Amino acid sequence: MAIFTAVICLTGILYTIAAFFQLGTMREQLEQIKGGSAQTDRLIIETKKLAEAATDTAKLTRQQLVGTMGAVINISFNLGDDSVSHIPHVEVILFNRGQVSTPDVHANFTVEVTAFPNFDSILNSAEYAIPKQIVPAKDSARRSIPLQQFSFAENGDFVGQKRGITVRGTFGFDNGFGDKIDLGEFCYSYIGRYSIKNADGSTSGGGGFMPCEIFKEYVPFVVKNHIR
Repeated sequence: MAIFTAVICLTGILYTIAAFFQLGTMREQLEQIKGGSAQTDRLIIETKKLAEAATDTAKLTRQQLVGTMGAVINISFNLGDDSVSHIPHVEVILFNRGQVSTPDVHANFTVEVTAFPNFDSILNSAEYAIPKQIVPAKDSARRSIPLQQFSFAENGDFVGQKRGITVRGTFGFDNGFGDKIDLGEFCYSYIGRYSIKNADGSTSGGGGFMPCEIFKEYVPFVVKNHIR
C-alpha cells in the first residue's frame, strides 16, 4: 500500500513538472505569435503607406500630364458671306489648343438677328446643336450657320448698321483623358467695322464678335466717338 501511494505521489510530481514545462513552452509560443502578429501588422501598415504614396504619385503625374497635354477648346465666331449664293452665315470655330485630340466637343446655342442698336427687338431666332465633334490637337472644327433677315453688305460697317447678331448658349468638351469640362454659358454679339477718335488720333476695329458684356458697354462708346 505504501509503495502504491509512493507511486501515485511520484506520478503527480512528474505530471506537475511536465505541466510546468509545457506551460513555459506555450508561453514562449504565445510570445512568438504576438511578435509575429506585430511584425505582420507593421508590414501591412508599411505596405498601405507605400500603396497610398504610389496612388498620390500617380494622381500627381496624371494631373501634370493633363495640365500639359490635355485638350483645351476655345469657341469663337466669324461673320461670312458666301461668294456664290451671297447668303450671310455665322461660322462657329472650335479650336483645340491642347496636345491631344478631343473626342467630344458639344454645344447648344441660339443665333438671334436683332434690331441694332435696339437688341431687345429680335427679328429672327434659330436654335442649333453640335452634339459630338472630334477636334484634333492644335486644329479646329468649323460649322456654318446661315442667317435670315440679315445683309452683310448693309451691316458690315458700324455706320449705317441696322441689324445685329447675338449668339448665346452653352458648351463643353472632353479633355482627351476622359475628364468632362463644362464651360457653362457664353454670349457673343456682332459689331460692324468702325473708326473712332482716341487720344492718339484714331483707330479702327469691329467687323466681328465680342463678348456680350463688353459689347453692351462698347457700342455707346463707338456711337459717341466714331468718325463720320
